[in-house]
Amino acid sequence: MNSVESVPPVLKEEDNQLVELDAPIFIEASRIKDLADTLYKQASYKAAISMYESGIELLHDLPKSLLLSQLFFNISLCCKNISDFDGQKQALLSCLSVNSRYRRARVSLANLFTQLNNHISAQLEWQSASDIQPLSISEQQLKNEADKRAVTETLGTLKNWGNKILNKFGMDLNQFKVNKNDDGTMNIQMEKKE
Repeated sequence: MNSVESVPPVLKEEDNQLVELDAPIFIEASRIKDLADTLYKQASYKAAISMYESGIELLHDLPKSLLLSQLFFNISLCCKNISDFDGQKQALLSCLSVNSRYRRARVSLANLFTQLNNHISAQLEWQSASDIQPLSISEQQLKNEADKRAVTETLGTLKNWGNKILNKFGMDLNQFKVNKNDDGTMNIQMEKKE
């Protein structure tokens, strides 16, 4: 089970600096988050989601804050534990809309996209995570696998498009052969049916 994100003093981003906020609404949202964290630790994921959402409602009209992004991230952890992958994806995207440099959310989203066989999106999320902080060895291995699968997925998509176009003329890509010339250039030849 993943651990929920804990919150330091309630902060907001202002001119690229984090400033502490003592507003009662932030203190109340932080208290609600603590209660939701307790529910999460007790494996009461649906109840925890409801509590996290209450905290989000309190912060809805206020500046984007670290607390708000943590609430969304913790909802994603709850959704993951109840296998609600759509909810997990939505919570992670909301988290990243609040704080695009939230690395744990990027890594979680990359893993989710891999699990959903959306390898191109996984590849993009791994790249974003590595832009924030270098990947660990295990994360780099996952990124390399996503890169390979994304290339395969892209080539498959391009082949399907090519076949859709060629089918209108009674042909398909299997009728063509690609040859590499001695000078490194490529040529494409149509194979004649016998």
